[in-house]
Amino acid sequence: MYQSLNDGQAKWVTTDFFDTDENDKIIEHWDVISEYADATPSGHTSIDGATEITDLDKTEENKQLVKNLLKDALMEGGDPSKLSNYISTETYIQHNKDVTDGLEHFQKLASMPNAPLKYKEIVLTVRQGNFVATLSKANWNDGKINKDYAQVDLFRIENGKVVEHWDNVEPVPENDVNSGKF
Repeated sequence: MYQSLNDGQAKWVTTDFFDTDENDKIIEHWDVISEYADATPSGHTSIDGATEITDLDKTEENKQLVKNLLKDALMEGGDPSKLSNYISTETYIQHNKDVTDGLEHFQKLASMPNAPLKYKEIVLTVRQGNFVATLSKANWNDGKINKDYAQVDLFRIENGKVVEHWDNVEPVPENDVNSGKF
């Protein structure tokens, strides 16, 4: 969700996840809020891009693709050289404010000897057709900052490969890191 407050003085992107009971009553809620980007290095915004849900018959297959991507290539102990097993080498659209389109740019960042972002745990996966969203615990450690984050990733899949990516991150408050409440 895009939010513009005080006539655009503050712009945010909020990702919400809700769980419901058998009566469709909300019983649990997670959200991640971060600053909106008007333009990425490739000219996208934080929220533009494809939205049509297709490939409903591939929902579970696409979920597994994304889980394998995170576990095999991006989690602590993963191997970023495996990214091309999961991400298209021909089309990879990035909505991250700091990363250029194309797998080669993301590959370079993820393959740095001390890559600053490491996924620690997949907390939640939501999927429908060609879209898969994850909520993960991640750690950012660039030598100056060492902080845990709530990391949301939304992936669009075509022909068995990720072709588009949106993300949203928010620091986990210090008092919540070890509380088990993430």
